[in-house]
Amino acid sequence: MTRTLLALAIALGACSADTPHLRVDQATPPYGPLVGGTRVVLAGAGFTAPVRVLVGGREAPLVIVNGSATLDIVIPPGVRSGDADITVLAGSTTATATRAFHYATPPTIVSVAPANILFSTGGTATVTGTGFLDEGAGDVTILVDGSPATDVVVASDTSLTFTAPPGSPLVRPDVTVTDTRGTATGSRAFRYTPSLDGGLVLFSGWGTGLFATFFDPADGSIVYVPRVSPATPHFTAVVLEDTGDYIAFDRDSRVGRVDMRTGAIDSPVTSSYQIPAMARVGGSYLAIDRNTRYVGTFDPTTATFVAFPGAALSCCGGYGIAADGNAVWVASASGGQQNIAQLDVASGTLGPPIAVTGIANLRVEDMRFFDHVLYATSVNSMLVTIDPTTGIATFVTSALGRASAMEIVVP
Repeated sequence: MTRTLLALAIALGACSADTPHLRVDQATPPYGPLVGGTRVVLAGAGFTAPVRVLVGGREAPLVIVNGSATLDIVIPPGVRSGDADITVLAGSTTATATRAFHYATPPTIVSVAPANILFSTGGTATVTGTGFLDEGAGDVTILVDGSPATDVVVASDTSLTFTAPPGSPLVRPDVTVTDTRGTATGSRAFRYTPSLDGGLVLFSGWGTGLFATFFDPADGSIVYVPRVSPATPHFTAVVLEDTGDYIAFDRDSRVGRVDMRTGAIDSPVTSSYQIPAMARVGGSYLAIDRNTRYVGTFDPTTATFVAFPGAALSCCGGYGIAADGNAVWVASASGGQQNIAQLDVASGTLGPPIAVTGIANLRVEDMRFFDHVLYATSVNSMLVTIDPTTGIATFVTSALGRASAMEIVVP
């Protein structure tokens, strides 16, 4: 080999030794939020400017070369959570790391407890879910129907507590958790309850400007819930679901879940029936159809009614239906006399009518059992109790206004 060729070979060898092969070894931290925008340091070799970096196929908006072994990058927004390839392009050379980095999963909300928080004071709640602490979650903020919560304490990646502000009675607010990893919302997360003891809620305060009135039979306390809009419908029947939602039937023969923020029915279904009274017994809805004057089953999702052939009611009005366990009682009036009778759900037949006595001119608008006591509202704005076995009615109060629908608030 000539001296010239030998010198050239030595020079090329030195150049090769000074220019290591392009590679990506690791990313620190090995994760980032799906929205992008955070700094990640890449370690490897062969990082010679100009350099471009792709994360999950999207180009990093900022790349800083800190020597041939280190890159500072700002990650772009990701397409989905999980592993994202990191590709470094230096001139005509490309290197890819397949498991060095992943986009963190946004937070999730599995549950919020307790189910009821007193509306007038607010209270402490616990959120169970994921994504509250690990992988750079950072500071966590909580909104309750858009209002900031206080005293947010992150116990772990799966649990945190906060203090909910006071709210509107009967409303089920959304709870939103936001941190560096993203945002999660729990819809209708808990209920702002009028009372932690439970009680009766009377809907459609006729001529009072009220949406509903809550009454606690234990201490006689009353909470008035104002009507949000004059256009808010008046309900003829309301039923509490296991989910904590209220299903209502209104005077325009529409049925659906009630949004307690507005008092309106969400996505109502129109029925060809008129339902003045309805109660939930197990998984079934028992109702009275005013058109046919029969007791039967009602399906709120399809707004259809199926009559019990042996459960015809006499004319006209004074309708109510309530259940205490499996015992179901139906009220109706005949010739000015208010009556009550037990319904045999298995056979679909009514027992003999029992005359309601003790209060003159009583005409029932709805009935509910609370603590095994049967309460009834009347057209003359009275709330009474009725002993279904004897028919004896006892006056409770007339301070609640006229209401055509009533349901319980579960403690």
